[in-house]
Amino acid sequence: LKPRVLKMALALILIAAVSLLRSARCAAPLCPCLSSYPDAWAAQWVRNSSCYLIDGPSYTGNAGSPDFCYPANYGLGSCQTWDKDLRPYCVDAEGRMRFDSPSWCTDSWCYVDPNNCTLEENDLAPSANVLPGAADIDLFFSYTTCGVTENDYSKFRRTALLNASDIIARVEQYVAGLRDHTESKMRVFEESEGGDAECTYLDSCGCSSCTVADGSWRSKDGSSGYAVTFSGISVVHVGNTDKMQPEERKAQCLAHQVEDRYKTIMRTEYDDPNRMGFIYYGDQQSGIAFWLPGTEWCTSPTSTYDPRFRPWYVSAVSGPKDILLVLDVSNSMKENGRWEKVVEAAEAVLNTLTEFDFATIIVFNSVAEAFDDTLRLWPATRENLERMRAWIRRRSPIGGTNFRAGLDLAFAIIDSSPSSQYTSECNGLIMFLTDGKDGSGISGSDVKQKNRRDYAIFTYSFGSGADVEIPKEIACSNDGIAYVVPDGGNIGGAMSAYYKYYAGPLSDTKQIRWVLYQDITTGNDLITGCLPVYDRFKEPNELLGVSCMDVSIISPNAEFQQKADYQEAMDTVRRQSATCHRVSHSEVALEALRSSGLAEQSCKRTASDAAPASMHLYLPLLCTGLCLYLTRGARLLD
Repeated sequence: LKPRVLKMALALILIAAVSLLRSARCAAPLCPCLSSYPDAWAAQWVRNSSCYLIDGPSYTGNAGSPDFCYPANYGLGSCQTWDKDLRPYCVDAEGRMRFDSPSWCTDSWCYVDPNNCTLEENDLAPSANVLPGAADIDLFFSYTTCGVTENDYSKFRRTALLNASDIIARVEQYVAGLRDHTESKMRVFEESEGGDAECTYLDSCGCSSCTVADGSWRSKDGSSGYAVTFSGISVVHVGNTDKMQPEERKAQCLAHQVEDRYKTIMRTEYDDPNRMGFIYYGDQQSGIAFWLPGTEWCTSPTSTYDPRFRPWYVSAVSGPKDILLVLDVSNSMKENGRWEKVVEAAEAVLNTLTEFDFATIIVFNSVAEAFDDTLRLWPATRENLERMRAWIRRRSPIGGTNFRAGLDLAFAIIDSSPSSQYTSECNGLIMFLTDGKDGSGISGSDVKQKNRRDYAIFTYSFGSGADVEIPKEIACSNDGIAYVVPDGGNIGGAMSAYYKYYAGPLSDTKQIRWVLYQDITTGNDLITGCLPVYDRFKEPNELLGVSCMDVSIISPNAEFQQKADYQEAMDTVRRQSATCHRVSHSEVALEALRSSGLAEQSCKRTASDAAPASMHLYLPLLCTGLCLYLTRGARLLD
């Protein structure tokens, strides 16, 4: 037989075998049921050869729960509906089937040996019981070996009784494992021979298996929510890109490759389909996001979603930082709708920040004005960010252009923010934007002399007629990057991509970052832990994306907050998220960033430096990867 025909025949045989397993008591031949408990397990949990003791608190998540005496052969020897007549989930104290009994009460399963089973790792789940002092869980059960394939989350939460600090540590452990697993899977793509990647995947737009969910999957007022599926990862495209591009197809295949690992975590920890929580990934090259549980979500050119500009993504890559937006608000900003674009760009940058960052906004024309008329940086809390958005929207273009006024005020604020109350005490960045010609006579060396805290300075020459040379000189003198963006270019995308500056130098830190955020659809609060993913075989290491997991996969938020050590755990979260790793670039690395498709403004002096400014425009044809998105005019969701 031809290989393709043979594969089809084997698939049909497997389907038939699964159907037979449903009606028989036989496990799959390559994953047989255990005939007896491991010796250590039996010694701990079997009583008088007549009772298999189930640890009540671990099984129910209730510290006051009694233990349960199950049959001594519980889960052994064959596939059976072992739970259908047992307390506490399937029958009540009188032995009657509970009206709210979960579906697994009538599903067949048995205990199996992972070392004698060829099923995928996500088809096995750990027992509720745990051996005291054991380093690993050594008793697993499987529904799949008995022909049941619809169980996509856990029967119970083994970690329900952990304290808050242990839950945080468990999430960190999972996220680190996801990062390592994703890096290894991406390496497979790099070493693949011939042709682009192509895989089957579940597109979030048109998710036929998604059904409307209840509980925290709905907003508090019930006006919005998710349709979800627990059967697989869903892939969310940016909305304005070609799904068949190589970068998109690689990310689609990555979702397929890591799905088993995601499902393993869900089947170990997640026990309530009404509790919102995600395991997810944002891809650097394509802008694709994917997550489990899968959701119904359609993006479009006018309603995009790009994970690379969400706070969880940016904070994982960049860590805590100080950001000062110094924006030209002179009269020429009225031309070609520039000021409206600048306001959108400022908001796009603010949207990337977390409470562990500090920020302010300065506008300048002939004079300069700071947010709230204060010489200080502000922690980027939700409240402060909303105040900044409202403040910048109230500004209007008028007057001339004085670079010195804006930059002098920026340095006055930096010098007035020496303590942790007003600064992240970490990496600092000034983002200076103008559309005009300076009237103050400032030079790059002037700025360097005043930059006593060594903040990097990015400059953005926006629109026709904008000064290119002085902003470039300022950026080059202060370890920064100069951008030139024409009228109609995506200034918001160019500015909010600043985080790439931090990606290379921080690739070896492996510092988890936590974000306390509001879900974009429901507005419900979530806590997530994230780590960046890199190609560590390249020098410098190349950012591939960010992996995250919500704490609510393990524990409902309300329950987590009631833990006795909740404040201690949150102190750990804040300490880890505020941990600073200083960034420094070699001149070679800086030049590589400056010469990328996003900037095209090398600081090396060449003959081309004398070319007209129009030759240095932000050129879409030179863009690759992230810039492919930025030049298509996508707008960010809040």
